[in-house]
Amino acid sequence: MANPALQIEDIADVVTAVQKAYKPLTFTLLTTDLHRYVAMPHILKQKKKEKIGQQLQFSAMVAKNGRAHSTALHAVDTPSQSDLLKTGQVPWRHVTSDYSAEEREPQFKGIDKRDLADIMKARRADCLIGMTELFEDQFWAEPTGSEATEDAPMFGIKYWLQRANDTVGGGFDGGNPTGYAAGCAGLSSTTYPNWSNWSAGYDEITQDDFIDSLRKASEYTGFINPVVIPEGKAAGGYGYYTNWAVKKGVTQYTKNQNDNLGFDLSGKDSTFHGVSIQTVPHLDADTANPFYGIDWSVMEVVFLRGEWFHETNTRSGSQHRSLTTFIDCTMNLQCKNRRRNFVMYVP
Repeated sequence: MANPALQIEDIADVVTAVQKAYKPLTFTLLTTDLHRYVAMPHILKQKKKEKIGQQLQFSAMVAKNGRAHSTALHAVDTPSQSDLLKTGQVPWRHVTSDYSAEEREPQFKGIDKRDLADIMKARRADCLIGMTELFEDQFWAEPTGSEATEDAPMFGIKYWLQRANDTVGGGFDGGNPTGYAAGCAGLSSTTYPNWSNWSAGYDEITQDDFIDSLRKASEYTGFINPVVIPEGKAAGGYGYYTNWAVKKGVTQYTKNQNDNLGFDLSGKDSTFHGVSIQTVPHLDADTANPFYGIDWSVMEVVFLRGEWFHETNTRSGSQHRSLTTFIDCTMNLQCKNRRRNFVMYVP
């Protein structure tokens, strides 16, 4: 007996049921090209980080009043106050993807509602995988085009962490990104030198080169505030990220040293200071062999309120027998303290 025809309303019911039963990225990824996705786990952790407004904004204390001084009895007070806070801001970025179904598909494919549910799960999974791969590409890159272009990519790691000082040991020289004269988030590192990331160069993975640079970078970016500061921390934790060539070199070096570097560097599972060194497939093509230290308490993905994987089921006017589901995100990556992060690279 032929299956009864399914109307577009039936397909809509199946799609809605699939959306309710299968949350984003709770499926097994079998069609992906990369062996590891680093960006999406952090995006998922920070899904409740939402803001409103025309742009993504944060406050940064960029100046000191410098009023502490010795005084005498009955001294005449001469108070003054500097402008301590500035607002950093980056534009929202918009990402969309979609999947569709046509109400005649079940008939010519000979499927019923149960089969249709599996098909729609696969199409939705494919849609989300596509967004995951796009996020991964943009997360480790730098935006192209103008800041004012709404369809430009998110402001990725290469925007926030500049490669500027190529000497072993390095320093806080990661200033304004090329093409952004006003500086990261509109705050110029020329005006505010402390609004800079640590940058260092290296040539080889040896004790006096890569390892000493890594130790120094980790030490100098490990800021501890002298007083309690309400920084509004995101999902925290520190991470080290590089490509396979560097991780392989680190592992080989520690083996050659008989793993005798103690807590600093371990070759058993490639860790530094007890934190795993993760490979990022997107960085494999980078011949500068970058090594990033990222403090996730100040580097965060923020969404426009209500725009966390927002799903909309729409019956197309131009395809009157089709139902299309759009998945939209409005978000961007922000760094609220660049000097807690570093990048090392081969010049």
